[in-house]
Amino acid sequence: MKSFTNEKKRNTVAVEDQSIGNSQHPGQLPCNNCGVNAMCRRRPFSEQAWTVLLLWNEISPDCVDKPICQECYDEMRDILIDRANEVELAFAQDEKKIAKIRKKLAKLAS
Repeated sequence: MKSFTNEKKRNTVAVEDQSIGNSQHPGQLPCNNCGVNAMCRRRPFSEQAWTVLLLWNEISPDCVDKPICQECYDEMRDILIDRANEVELAFAQDEKKIAKIRKKLAKLAS
């Protein structure tokens, strides 16, 4: 059984040289989404969630499955919750765009 602590350590950005990043907050790196220096973790969004976030231009393709800060995570999570009724509609209306995004996601995953 996986330990929560081990999972958290794996998802947290490790910084060996704490002189990197913001000197006021050693051990913190820029968020891959907003650039703010913070403790960042990879977030467990599903492929469908990443797809609609990319479709709606809420996140850069370079940020997919990369560590992001808590504030960006909360914002993206809120967007997904607020626009939950639009998800199926987005998949139905933009099939070609969705296929292209899924292809990019598959490439990033491999």
